[in-house]
Amino acid sequence: MSARRILIPSLCISLWAAAAAAADWPFYLGANRDNTSADKNLKLWPGDSPKVLWKKNVGAGHSCMTVGGKQLYTQGEGVVWCLDTETGDVVWRYPPTGRGGESTATPAVAGGLVFALGNDHKIVCLDAAKGELQWIQNVADFGVKDGRWAISCSPLVVGDQVIMDLDVVFVLDTKTGKLVWKAGSDTAGFASAVVFGQTGRKRVTSFNGGGLAIYTLAKGEPVARYKWATDYNIATPIVCEDKIFISGAGRGCSLLKLGENAIEKVWENKEMNTVCQTAVLSGGCVYGVHGEEGTKGSLKCLDFETGTLKWEQKALKVGGGLTLADGKLFVMVDGGTLLVAEASPKAFKELARVKVLDGQCWTMPVVANGRVHCRSHAGELVCLDLR
Repeated sequence: MSARRILIPSLCISLWAAAAAAADWPFYLGANRDNTSADKNLKLWPGDSPKVLWKKNVGAGHSCMTVGGKQLYTQGEGVVWCLDTETGDVVWRYPPTGRGGESTATPAVAGGLVFALGNDHKIVCLDAAKGELQWIQNVADFGVKDGRWAISCSPLVVGDQVIMDLDVVFVLDTKTGKLVWKAGSDTAGFASAVVFGQTGRKRVTSFNGGGLAIYTLAKGEPVARYKWATDYNIATPIVCEDKIFISGAGRGCSLLKLGENAIEKVWENKEMNTVCQTAVLSGGCVYGVHGEEGTKGSLKCLDFETGTLKWEQKALKVGGGLTLADGKLFVMVDGGTLLVAEASPKAFKELARVKVLDGQCWTMPVVANGRVHCRSHAGELVCLDLR
């Protein structure tokens, strides 16, 4: 499948990625890794509940979902699952039999291939249609070591390269699995890489245990580094032109500016501490869930350029964070409630709310092709129809 340039509406990220249908969700955090769905004209449910298309158990874990055409991909208990988006039926699973420990990384789908990092430290490339193994690599061979928890970077595909940030940043050829380059030797974080910049000057982020590092996409040459000491860095950075928003556990958040070969701080405060979940940028504001997963927190809106708090909705039990679709925030509250609110800097405005799952729910909802997909740690996956 040929590559094309993808531009988000705010022009904040521009990258060469494998072509995806308009409302597909091929990577963790979406087609542009900006936590924004291309879906429009979504129909929120009248009355008490939306239409449930299907439910399926995919095994324990916090792996999110990706969608390509009529197929959904996720991981659970060491298994990569491919489900039919309309029925929830299993199209294939890899490996065909057996299960392992819980899964935290999210598969990527591009060019007819699926890339998935398992809890066994192996990254596999599978045929998207049939689930047949194309190649396999052990990330330990590239110098990757265990962090505080299981490694959990989600693959990103740009052209014919799959990019991983696992203390060592490395790039593999999508067709062969061969190493293109590797760089860095930082303590592992748990964020995923973001590619940004103009053609010929593309950069890739590494939000690791020591802070933020930037490398050239072409060769992995170091560009700049910014120390950011926290309890742990998990949320993926938000990139807008030369500005980068980061948030880490126990420290709060900061807006950074990337120069030719240095990073400088624009502002830093404690207004938003997203911990495990990545915030979203829309209309000059950052929306995110503030607080530790499983505890009482709040939904917040900050001015991107200044860090000023616009509004805060308190008393939400922090769960799977949020995603942006059709001008709305879809928020997964721990315990299984899906909350929909208007993405507006003026004030918090709830549009809909429904309980869709039970138990621990730390996986972000995914909106793709008119459907909302929600998942619990126990592996219960539900698909809601908003067409």
